Amino acid sequence: MEAGGAGNAGREGAPRGQAAIYLAWLNLRVLGLGGNPASFLLARAGIALNAGPGFSVGGTEHVRLNLQALARTEHREGAPDVAACAPI
Repeated sequence: MEAGGAGNAGREGAPRGQAAIYLAWLNLRVLGLGGNPASFLLARAGIALNAGPGFSVGGTEHVRLNLQALARTEHREGAPDVAACAPI
């Protein structure tokens, strides 16, 4: 195998510090935010998510959240913002 390829983790020339990417697929239908909850949450709570239809057929009322892009404190702070702007 070449340097830096699979099986060479930790060897000289191998990539280091590679973090995994965690994505969450959230069904927000129960919150009643409409067909595009990503736009609603950006406008009302300042939370940027990816709109579901771009990632899946039937992705209306769904969003994709990239958990790797957020700090732990942002995870904790964002949930109450979503709950506060939901019309339920």
